[in-house]
Amino acid sequence: MVATRSTALGAALLAGAAVKLYGWDLTNPDTFSHVNESGTKLFKPKISKELRDKKWKDWNRAVERARGWDEDEEE
Repeated sequence: MVATRSTALGAALLAGAAVKLYGWDLTNPDTFSHVNESGTKLFKPKISKELRDKKWKDWNRAVERARGWDEDEEE
C-alpha cells in the first residue's frame, strides 16, 4: 500500500489495530515498524530555514489572534 496522506492511513491502521485486525501490540511500536515502507517518499523543505521559521512564527501569531474570535457573538 502506498499513501502520501499518512494521517488517513494512520487513522485506518490504528482503527484496525484497536480491533486486533493486524496482530499488532499498540504498546510495542516495534510490532508495526514496517507498515507502509513501500513507496515511502521523503518530503524535504524547499525554502530556507529562516523563511520557514518566519512563516511558522507568523502562522502561530495568526492562530493566537484567531483564538476566541467568536466568543462575544450571540448564537
